[in-house]
Amino acid sequence: MPYPNDFLYAFAKLERAIEELVGAGEVKDRLDAAARASFMIFAEDFPPDLQDEYRAIHEALTWLPGEDHPPKGTAETTLESMTEDEAAALSKRLLSFYIDAAEVYHKRLAGY
Repeated sequence: MPYPNDFLYAFAKLERAIEELVGAGEVKDRLDAAARASFMIFAEDFPPDLQDEYRAIHEALTWLPGEDHPPKGTAETTLESMTEDEAAALSKRLLSFYIDAAEVYHKRLAGY
């Protein structure tokens, strides 16, 4: 499996996002902090088999345009419209993605 040049950087940013996600506070606030921590990660930074899921998570987090950023969606505006249950489900999805990326990351370190 090919590894994009920015995978190590993206994985480090993803780890920081997960640290924010599992911290104290309301789920929407933690998800917002996670989104901010992973702001400069792009789907293309991940190996091909992880890219679609990252795109889907990013889309779910930023689909609703903000007043200052039309037509581009923002996490802040999207999170405001989410229920706590929706935010919790998206948080779980992000954590699951991290687990998948961690497996790939550790295989890369081991030389696979």
